[in-house]
Amino acid sequence: MDHRQPLDDALDAAADTFERLRPRLFGIAYRVLGSVSETDDVVQVVRVRRQGADRSAVYRGTWQHSCTCQ
Repeated sequence: MDHRQPLDDALDAAADTFERLRPRLFGIAYRVLGSVSETDDVVQVVRVRRQGADRSAVYRGTWQHSCTCQ
């Protein structure tokens, strides 16, 4: 019996959610920074921070939007 399946499913769902939010996060960061390379860096940092965050505290896109603006 594979006990990793629920974890893998949760990680896949988290990745799918982030990919749906990526264009919006990119738009927010680009409006603030005005640079594609810096914007890509910020979006990647948000992704890494989200991976380490408590999933129960991450509500839809609100948490990611807040991280992008910081």
